[in-house]
Amino acid sequence: MYYQTPYGKKYSELTPVQGQEFPPDVLDFIEDSEWVEVRKQRTELIYATNDTFLRYERQLNFGITTTNTPTEMTNLSTYVQTLRDLPQAHATPELAQAALDSLSPPITLI
Repeated sequence: MYYQTPYGKKYSELTPVQGQEFPPDVLDFIEDSEWVEVRKQRTELIYATNDTFLRYERQLNFGITTTNTPTEMTNLSTYVQTLRDLPQAHATPELAQAALDSLSPPITLI
């Protein structure tokens, strides 16, 4: 075995067994697990916008005055697209996490 997995540790906190290095496939796995956390947070933020989009569409369909303006909804769409593009726009999980932490929705979500 090339590495030990102490109970409760994340993959990024794995330590090699004394005298051995991580093989390349384990290093890839560790890096992928860091991206998984970024993608998980990103997906949660995207899902948080769904109710706002759904309410806006229903208000339009029923001819009700909308809670949000078309400009606000366009800004929200841009925010969601920025979230979707996050993994491809950043070279490392750390850079993507920093960008994710700096983003906030342009309107109040329901």
